Amino acid sequence: MKWKKFILTLLVILPVSGTFHKISASYGNTIFIAQENREPDKLELCYIAQSFRKIEDLEFVTIIDYKALSRDAGQGYGAKWKNKDNTLDLYLYDLNYQNIGNFLDSPFVQEALNSAIEGVRYALQRGIYQKADIGVTSTREFGEFKFLFVPIKILVSGRQAESVIILTVLQGRFFKVRLTSFEENPKQKIERILTKLPQLIPTKSKVASNCPTDPS
Repeated sequence: MKWKKFILTLLVILPVSGTFHKISASYGNTIFIAQENREPDKLELCYIAQSFRKIEDLEFVTIIDYKALSRDAGQGYGAKWKNKDNTLDLYLYDLNYQNIGNFLDSPFVQEALNSAIEGVRYALQRGIYQKADIGVTSTREFGEFKFLFVPIKILVSGRQAESVIILTVLQGRFFKVRLTSFEENPKQKIERILTKLPQLIPTKSKVASNCPTDPS
C-alpha cells in the first residue's frame, strides 16, 4: 500500500512592531513568507526625513503617529522640521476613506481641506492663536503636482506669522503641508521652502527600512 503524500499547510498571522506578517508554509514543498506592511505611509515619510535632515535651515525633529494620538487610524502620520522662527509639517493620511481618487475636485479632498481649516479655527477658539485670518483658496503647481493652497495670517503670543495649508492627493491618500514662518519676511521664507516641495513628495517606491523619531 502506497502512502499518500502528506502535505501540511500552515497559515499564521503575527503582529510584529505594527507590521502583520503572513506566513504560508507547505511541508514537502517550498516554504515562502509574504509580508504585508501596515504602515507604508510612515515609512515613506521616514524616507524623506532620512534624505532631508535639513530643509533650508529647518532641522528634522520627529515622526508623529497621529493615529495613536487621536485613536483614529485615518489621521495617519506626520513629519516635522523646525527652527526658532519656522515650522514645516508634512502629513500623509486617508481619513478612513476607501476611494479618495486622485483629483482635486473630489468631494473628499474638499472635506479634507475644510477639516484642515477647521483646525486653524479650533486653535483660535482655544486661544492658541490670538488672531487667524484665513485667505482665499487657490490652486498652485509644484513640480508636476497640483495643490490646493490656503494662505493664513496668524498672531501667536503677540508674534505675527504667515502660514499656509497645502493639500493634494497622492495614490489615493491625502498629502498635506503646513508651513509657518515668524521671520521678518515670512512670505519670502515660505516661497523658498516651497521650491523644495517637489523633492518632498512621498512615494510608495521610496520607503525607509527603519523609522527614527529624532535626528540622532
